[in-house]
Amino acid sequence: VIFDLPIELGLQRATGREGDEDRYEQMSHAFHERIRTGFLEIARREFSRCVLLDASKNQNEVNELF
Repeated sequence: VIFDLPIELGLQRATGREGDEDRYEQMSHAFHERIRTGFLEIARREFSRCVLLDASKNQNEVNELF
């Protein structure tokens, strides 16, 4: 399962979480874009074993996808 959402929204959600681990949040926008692009490519190539979910919805809506 690959949860996809815009980088800005993902970073916003990550900074709102509890805890002090933030090394990924400190990485550049370009880094996050490369990671997202890589996962989307995996989902495209491996469509028979990957499920791509729109995680930009709120938590309840994403939970309902299962």
